[in-house]
Amino acid sequence: MSEIDWGRPLPPPELARLEFLLGDWVSEDVHHPMPWAPRPARGASRLSFRRALDGYCFLTDYAGQMPFGELKGHGVWFYDVARGHYRVLWYDNWANFLDGSGAFAADGAFVIRYAYRMEGQDVRERHTLLPAPPDGFEHRIETELDGRFRPTSELRYRRAG
Repeated sequence: MSEIDWGRPLPPPELARLEFLLGDWVSEDVHHPMPWAPRPARGASRLSFRRALDGYCFLTDYAGQMPFGELKGHGVWFYDVARGHYRVLWYDNWANFLDGSGAFAADGAFVIRYAYRMEGQDVRERHTLLPAPPDGFEHRIETELDGRFRPTSELRYRRAG
């Protein structure tokens, strides 16, 4: 009878690329018109991004003002070794559950794509997170409307002080 190796694998090294997001952040937000919020608006948000589960994933806590009200959400970010890409699972106080997949672009931006339903419509979103040295990052959200992606929100994060 052979002995079973109960050792677990090391956290995927690909997760180190997300470390630019570690910490507590505040942002100034610009929200563009969209079908469920037809007027442009400004807002602010807070984001916490931290390691969890012995380094196998990151957790996000988010709270922000959107054109349709306050949005609070939680995310789990990990690298799916079997499929060879990043994943983000998101749930918020508007009962949205998003299952996204992501990758790094050539310019260093992290791009996540989500598909979900809102008010009976299929919605596709693209989230682009781009480091903004020396101590920030930008988060651009685009929603596919009429067959093409259009800006929905632009968030400019800086470290919470």
